[in-house]
Amino acid sequence: MKTEKKIDTKHMGEIWPSAQPAANPDLYGKVKFSPKGAFEVRSFQTFHLAYSAGPYGIDDTGAIRVLFRFATDWGKLQVENPTDANYVSATASNDVSLKVTYDYDALYRPRYHGLTVKIVDGYLCEGDTIMITFGDTSAGSPGLRLQSFCQSHFEFKVAVDIYATGQFIPVRNSPTISIVPSKPALWKAVAATLRRPDEKFSLGIKAEDAWGNPTDQVEQTIRLSANMTVDGLPEKIDLPRGRRAIKLKGLSVREEGILRISILDRYSAVLANANPVMIKKGPFSGYWGDLHGQSGESVGVGSAREYIEFARDLAFLDIAGHQANDFQINNAFWRHINNLTAEYNQDGKFIVFPGYEWSGNSCGFDVWLDNIASSRLHVTTNHVSGRYDLNRIGIQDIVMDAGGLKRQLRISRLPDRNDCLEIVDTVEVALKPKGDNPLWVRVTTEDGHNAWSSPIYVYREV
Repeated sequence: MKTEKKIDTKHMGEIWPSAQPAANPDLYGKVKFSPKGAFEVRSFQTFHLAYSAGPYGIDDTGAIRVLFRFATDWGKLQVENPTDANYVSATASNDVSLKVTYDYDALYRPRYHGLTVKIVDGYLCEGDTIMITFGDTSAGSPGLRLQSFCQSHFEFKVAVDIYATGQFIPVRNSPTISIVPSKPALWKAVAATLRRPDEKFSLGIKAEDAWGNPTDQVEQTIRLSANMTVDGLPEKIDLPRGRRAIKLKGLSVREEGILRISILDRYSAVLANANPVMIKKGPFSGYWGDLHGQSGESVGVGSAREYIEFARDLAFLDIAGHQANDFQINNAFWRHINNLTAEYNQDGKFIVFPGYEWSGNSCGFDVWLDNIASSRLHVTTNHVSGRYDLNRIGIQDIVMDAGGLKRQLRISRLPDRNDCLEIVDTVEVALKPKGDNPLWVRVTTEDGHNAWSSPIYVYREV
């Protein structure tokens, strides 16, 4: 697997000041960082970042800023209470006074979050250092709480304002760590939703940690059981340590019906039940897809290659698309997206679309209708216009050309009924002896999104 962990800066859709004091970034100072390596999600850690001033030093009221990406759910850095989690401290080698602040909008997209260490009543000369401790435990703090999702290249992006102009310039080789999954907490099995008799499909199996990350900290022999005969389904498989998932390909069922596959341990205890697979003759098959994903070259995290490989190998998707915001795609990244999608696309096996998100001033909307048979959709924009009977709009797109750059408006309607989804579960809950007991049902999808039911009121009969 060819995985590019470090994002190529020429693909990044970010802006730094065009006028810079020096062409050589080494003149802005250097950074040392410890410890380096891999750290588990949601663990408490302590990191030390030492910035050494370059030949320009840093002027009075100048600053260094450590920047972090928009997409993170780690603990909010704080400088007020040294006994609480996520406490950060900073000291200067020449004892100059420092003002430390943390902001959610410290710089431009995608590096919104930033810790700023401002020099107050003094300056730095070449070789003077500022030591920042993230998760300082010296006064009782448990440390810095890391984010809940894995990231091979979590960067502490260091930039410096050496002349106190408010313009921050990045230094060379900002430090990175790897955030990795923790121990397994839940098993998942993902299959197709709809297949015709004798049509091939795959079954993906993985163990996830408590935060939904496919984990490689498992070593287990797995048994497989099905309520129908599945050609190509083995009786057991081994999931070795160091592997985050396994995919069984080329499975098929000869007869129509609802296929149910269970994943069992060596003692026949159920680890997971795959989603039901409807085996049915018809014109269509069902596929898993996510057409709107972003990576670290824009406002997401990880490289575009990592995104595609995660979609195929760990999320078990059949279809994926990369959709960075149009204003963050430069020519180099657009070529990279098209090359990547061409490299990974396999017709009939795994489809990858190149694309971008049109970031205009419009929005999406939902329409609920009493009588679809007598309803018409009127579309009027400054690029396209048209009228369509809603009962004639189906799953196949209606395509309206909207100008150059292959700009189009597409209209489609999902089926009125989805026969491919069934969830059965039994849960015991404690009820109050008197009055209503409001209960809610939450469904968590593969990508972590949640859907909640309306309250279900249960009461005891007297």
